[in-house]
Amino acid sequence: MSYLINSSFGPEDMERATVPFVLGNAAANAGKAMAFLTGDALNLVTKSRDTGLVAPGYTPVAQLLDEFVGKGGEIIVCKVCAAVMGIEAQDLIEGAAIGGAGNTMAFLENGGKTLV
Repeated sequence: MSYLINSSFGPEDMERATVPFVLGNAAANAGKAMAFLTGDALNLVTKSRDTGLVAPGYTPVAQLLDEFVGKGGEIIVCKVCAAVMGIEAQDLIEGAAIGGAGNTMAFLENGGKTLV
């Protein structure tokens, strides 16, 4: 089974930024997983990110992201959002890449199910 996680939440709402990666890790345990990030969520996957971001009661989001990538999870950041924010490929953490709607559509067309 393949799972797609969408998120636009970042440091401005840490609980909503964290939950997709809790689900993402469960998805990566069960099969292939991809996260498609837009808007503020891009701030979670830049090398300059604040690795201490954590919502009360949750695992730090940096740890969840590292686990997700370690399990083979793929992170695609919105190409348009990256351009607007001045983020380039070399600014992203390992396991994250700039892509677009075509990446997510192809993933879904190949049997991926949307979780968030």
